[in-house]
Amino acid sequence: MKVVILAGGRGSRLSEETTMRPKPLVEIGDKPILWHIMSIYAHFGFDEFVVCAGYKSYQIKEYFANLVLHHSDITVDLGKNTIEYHHSKRPNWKVTVVDTGLDTMTGGRLKRIRPFLNDDEPFLMTYGDGVADIDVAAESRLPQVARAAGDDVRHRTAGALRHRRDRGRPGFRLRRKAGGQPAAHQWRLLRPGNRRPRPDRWRPDILRRLAARTARRQRRTRRLSSRRLLAADGHAARARSSGGTLAIGPRTVEALVVSGFWQGRRVLLTGQTGFKGAWLSLWLERLGARVTAVGLAPDTDPSLHRILAPFDGQTHHIGDIRNLGAMERLVAMAQPEIVFHLAAEALVRRSYDDPVATFSTNVMGTVNLLQALRRASALQAVVVVTTDKVYANDEAGRPFEEADRLGGKDPYSASKAAAELVVDSFRSSFFASGGPAIATARAGNVVGGGDWAADRLIPDFVRAMAKGEPLRLRSPMAIRPWQHVVEPLAGYLALAEALSTRPGTVPAALNFGPDPAQFASVAKVVEALGSAFDLPLPWLPAAGINPPEAQHLRLSSQLAAETLGWRPLMSLEQTLAFTADWYRAHRDGADMRGVTMAQIAAYADKLQLEQVEAA
Repeated sequence: MKVVILAGGRGSRLSEETTMRPKPLVEIGDKPILWHIMSIYAHFGFDEFVVCAGYKSYQIKEYFANLVLHHSDITVDLGKNTIEYHHSKRPNWKVTVVDTGLDTMTGGRLKRIRPFLNDDEPFLMTYGDGVADIDVAAESRLPQVARAAGDDVRHRTAGALRHRRDRGRPGFRLRRKAGGQPAAHQWRLLRPGNRRPRPDRWRPDILRRLAARTARRQRRTRRLSSRRLLAADGHAARARSSGGTLAIGPRTVEALVVSGFWQGRRVLLTGQTGFKGAWLSLWLERLGARVTAVGLAPDTDPSLHRILAPFDGQTHHIGDIRNLGAMERLVAMAQPEIVFHLAAEALVRRSYDDPVATFSTNVMGTVNLLQALRRASALQAVVVVTTDKVYANDEAGRPFEEADRLGGKDPYSASKAAAELVVDSFRSSFFASGGPAIATARAGNVVGGGDWAADRLIPDFVRAMAKGEPLRLRSPMAIRPWQHVVEPLAGYLALAEALSTRPGTVPAALNFGPDPAQFASVAKVVEALGSAFDLPLPWLPAAGINPPEAQHLRLSSQLAAETLGWRPLMSLEQTLAFTADWYRAHRDGADMRGVTMAQIAAYADKLQLEQVEAA
């Protein structure tokens, strides 16, 4: 007899754990809840399982795919590309994991796993987040199929149900074998119109009372309303919709995940070959946008853009935004509705080495793009991404707000502050009346998988770790607003949608930074990275004279929260864990396009969960 385990829910009541993994994988001791449930059933001889996965289903699949590896000693022959297992403690189970959907109800999950069940026998079913001391063998004998014509057929799912041949309910008939005997696999019966919501868990003593209780006589039903279909399983009917607008206010960032705004939307993206641009390209693919992208050829090897390519439904061009003619031709061809301008010279150290190229790219490149967009008739919204370093930093340590004075001492910061002035000038001069809405986005120090740029902390850490060398830090005590790349990208998407759907209500500039509690020094991040990689890495001050850098840099994202509903969701530990997972997967030769898409999907799930809890 097979055991069906419902493991697709979001687990919102354990949100401190389930934001990063499904509840069935939360450990009790050193093993997941799901492992304990299966062990109980296997103890009584039930070792074939069908897991109804949904929320973060890929993690459940990965757990079982690697179960033997995790419970064995191994010998790896790199030359032959083979693995030999020793002292394996793997259980003798057969596990089928089926992705039954993120929001599917119980009945729908069971219907989706029907191909994996046997037609000639019943099955056991339980939830994937509860462990109890139950005699499963005794419980499994409760569903009995009568062998004498006219006898009752009783079973127990969330209570005692009865079906009599002389009082059968239309639509739910027992299939018969050749001799007229009910088929065993039909012991799951439905009862329409259960009047009480089912408690979340049924304990053994409640089950025994319910099994012994005589089912009350029910009136005959003419049909089942689609709204009450799952009431037969003991679920209360869903609440009726409000029927109208309750209030008008800023949309939450969760809307970018579930709305159809981006499906088929024409998007022009600059800087797609960079770190942020590659992540945004993949997210836009997931949302169904039609993307035209332009940027310089990747200047790192490996390159995240090359790893993720090709992008479905997107056309990518290698080009220079400093070429006005090329930008005008590209805009004419793409006819964009939404524009994300990410192309830039983004490294502070490089701006000292070549300030002319930095100002040319960051200032004149922005001028060229906005000039070309003046002829884009379908254009609705433009998001120009600058930096948290656009503010005149007096080293006071207070979080910068959007209205603070702009400035910049190093060429990179000054060029980005100048780009802000360029945007404001074009907005006032050419796009003021009836034109597209334009805003700038200022994010903190962005980290994540796939960054291999020079003179950046995470890539430097990964390279030093690979070489077994101490990490050299230029400003170990400098405080920065660290955040995973998906956090500001979610803000950019929400900002673009708001500019398009409700122009005139969105500020001209917004900060997208981490929670103030997550600001940390460079040295602290290195220490946390060592924990995330399970390999503490010593560091030393960088030798020589280093260009001056700001020591205190903080952002206030209150305005983004008030106008877009955007808030940072990931702690510093979660950010670095996501990052370490990505680089480990890359080292191990995993499908990095799949890994990156899975991390985007995990964050999108986190956005949805945040919205559910906020409601």
